[in-house]
Amino acid sequence: MKYLQLLILSLVFITVFENNLNAKKPFAYCYSSIVELTDPIILKKAKEQIKRGNHDKALEILSKTKKTDFDAMLLKIEIYSKKRDYSAARNIAEGLLMTSFIPNLKYHELMATVYYRSGKDFDNDAKLSINQAIETSPNKIELRKEALKIADRSNDKKAKIEHYTFLAKDYETKKDYKNAIETYNNLKALEKDNLTHSDKTADIYLLLGKKEKAVSIWWELSDYFFHKKKNHTNKDLESTLEYINKIDAISLTDTTMIADNRKAIIRIGEIEAGRDKYTAAINSYERLPEEDPDRIYGICRTRLRQGENSKIVKKNLKKFLSKKNRRNNDLSGIICKMEMLLGMAYFQDDKFQKGVRKMKKVMKKCPDVANEVNENPNFKKYYMLNEGNRKTIWELLTRK
Repeated sequence: MKYLQLLILSLVFITVFENNLNAKKPFAYCYSSIVELTDPIILKKAKEQIKRGNHDKALEILSKTKKTDFDAMLLKIEIYSKKRDYSAARNIAEGLLMTSFIPNLKYHELMATVYYRSGKDFDNDAKLSINQAIETSPNKIELRKEALKIADRSNDKKAKIEHYTFLAKDYETKKDYKNAIETYNNLKALEKDNLTHSDKTADIYLLLGKKEKAVSIWWELSDYFFHKKKNHTNKDLESTLEYINKIDAISLTDTTMIADNRKAIIRIGEIEAGRDKYTAAINSYERLPEEDPDRIYGICRTRLRQGENSKIVKKNLKKFLSKKNRRNNDLSGIICKMEMLLGMAYFQDDKFQKGVRKMKKVMKKCPDVANEVNENPNFKKYYMLNEGNRKTIWELLTRK
């Protein structure tokens, strides 16, 4: 072993000497560039003392090594870190960087810990070290946890989002879904307007067989875009359609989720109508049973908005608004909506007075449905009314 070490040292010495001779550099410089080979016996003895907690004894053993003995220097940094003498650890690290040492994974991991424990003033150095360690380490999860501690202390929101995002993906790759969900929840707290994190959480619940939990999350996302968010855009409608299509696909063949499937079909019709995709909207409503009130209402409203013959729409509405259906208390809500729609059909035919009479009755009977005329920002879009007509209608309705 000693002969091998001598041979390697000789080769390194000759190479460095020749290179520096050509560069006309002094012999002393050549000598300082030589990499010292660590005696494995010394390292072994030092590590044994570290295990016993004899850090001072370990340092005494390593005291005979030189600054170019890289393995020994890294072990010294580790010992001083354990002793909480972070100043000494940093000094050794600085000395290492003055040699031909090329920082490796172990160095970056050690220094990330040293800088972090040195206090807030060294947070930037800690971030740099931990990021360099993450780039080359196969065990990124543990390092990202350390990175999050540094980012949290320095209130670096951007760094926290970045590390949480990668951490969530790493957990998913390892199929550690519990920690993945927890990580996405942390992201939701940081980015409340970014609904992707909730969507990812729902996807995981579906993988775990928790359909109801996944569906409930997608309904929340859909409701945010469709009801809670004012003046939603076509992009919003596309986003909510994506969530509803997921619910539709899951509930289509599950007999325990019939209610969710019916609700999804209706929502798809509403969304497609909102995107001016009238054929797609009608196709969705037609998936419901022929006598289903929501099918009739959805198709009539879509055709009226599409600008089709209002006579056909009124005929279908009047057919449903029979005395028999009016006496059915279970249909009271949909009856009000259809009467409101019938009033709109009269307005579309320029029969304002007749429309006003019809809608005033609705206002007395179902004020919540009637308020849609004044409060729903998408009202004029649904019924193809310009702002002037909408105001005229409201004035006529509220006139005593």
